[in-house]
Amino acid sequence: MPDQRIAEAGRVGAGVAGRGEVVVTRRVRVVDLLAGGVFHRIDPGEIVQPHDPSKSAQMRRDLEDDALLGMAEAILSPTIADSWSDYMRNCEARGLATGTLRTYDLVRRQCLEAWGGQQKILWLTPQHIEDLLIAWRHRGLSDWSMRQRLVVVKQWLNYCLDQGQDLRFNPWQIKNVGMPRRKPRTVSPADFSRMTEQWDATTFEGRRNRVMAMLALDTGARRAEVVGANVSGVSADRRRIRVLGKGSRERFLALSVPMAAELETYIAERRKAYEDAGVPDDDVLFPATWGRRRQR
Repeated sequence: MPDQRIAEAGRVGAGVAGRGEVVVTRRVRVVDLLAGGVFHRIDPGEIVQPHDPSKSAQMRRDLEDDALLGMAEAILSPTIADSWSDYMRNCEARGLATGTLRTYDLVRRQCLEAWGGQQKILWLTPQHIEDLLIAWRHRGLSDWSMRQRLVVVKQWLNYCLDQGQDLRFNPWQIKNVGMPRRKPRTVSPADFSRMTEQWDATTFEGRRNRVMAMLALDTGARRAEVVGANVSGVSADRRRIRVLGKGSRERFLALSVPMAAELETYIAERRKAYEDAGVPDDDVLFPATWGRRRQR
C-alpha cells in the first residue's frame, strides 16, 4: 500500500471518529459514537455499556485503528467495473471460446447496470445478488438461464478472492436458482395398445417387436438392456431375466406372471424361426437378422 493513501485513510478514519458519525470497520461493521464521546460497540462476544469510561477509552483507541484499516481497504478496493475488466482479460488469456466470452461480457454489462460500475467490491453483499436475480426475472429469463449466469457471477467473485480482494461473503454459499423437476413421461394403456397394434403379430418380426415393447413396459428396463438380453438369461419359472446394465454390470429384473408366460411362448416361436431359417442358434433374444443382434 502506498504510504500516502494509508495516511489519507488515517485522516479520514480519525475525522469520522472525531465527528461522532457511523464508522464501518473491517471486523466490527457498525460502531456508534454516543453522546458525551463514549463508544458503544455491538459485538457478539461482548457488549460494553455506554457509562463504562475505562473500557470506552481503550475501545476508542481500538476503533481508531480499525477505522484506519477499514478506510484503507475501502480506498484501495477496486471498483466493480475495474474488477470485471481484469477478469475478462484473464478469460481471454485462458483462451475461452468466443461464445463463452460473449456470455461473460453480457453478464458483466448486466452487473454494471444493476450495481453501478464505480461501487467498490468491498461493499458487495448477498442482497446485491438478490437484486440482480430480480432484475433478470423482470427481463423474462428462464430459470436455466438465470442459473447459468449466476455461475458466471460466482466465478468472477471467486477470481476476486484469488486476487486477494476482500469480500463480505463467500460467493459459493449463494444458493443456485431452483430448477423445476421434470415430470416423467408416461404411456397410457390406450397409447401402448395403439403402438403394439401396428406390428403384424402373425410374423416373427411383429411378434419380436411386441414382446420387446411389453418387456420394457413390464420391467422398466433400459433400451440397451432389452436389445442386449439373451435367451439364456430368461428364467420363466423363476419369473426373472438377467440383463447387462450400465457399467457392464449384470442385474436381474422381476417379471410379472403374464410377461413370463409371453416370453416363454416367444422363445418357442423364436427357436422354430431359427430352425426354419436353417441358422444356428446364437442365444440372442431379440435378433435384428439371423446372426446379428439389434442395435440401440
